[in-house]
Amino acid sequence: MIKSIARLYRRAYSGLPREAWFLFAVNLVNASGAMVIFFLSLYLTRRLGFTPARAGQALSLYGLGSLAVAFSSLRQSLEPPKRLIPGAIS
Repeated sequence: MIKSIARLYRRAYSGLPREAWFLFAVNLVNASGAMVIFFLSLYLTRRLGFTPARAGQALSLYGLGSLAVAFSSLRQSLEPPKRLIPGAIS
């Protein structure tokens, strides 16, 4: 049964271009990295001796930084390229 499912997936996705496989691999690595956040809270509390409140604050800062990057990239995608390039160089 598993071999037939694997064969079905192979037939369905074998024709995808190389770029699609690259994007899949990058997305897989990104999702795996997001899984680390849970273990970071355990590491902070059990190994480094943070209180749960302090570990929560540290992870909240991580979350705020992620939001700031998301909004920044959204803003940059809405700006005309001619306005962004001089700011990126300086």
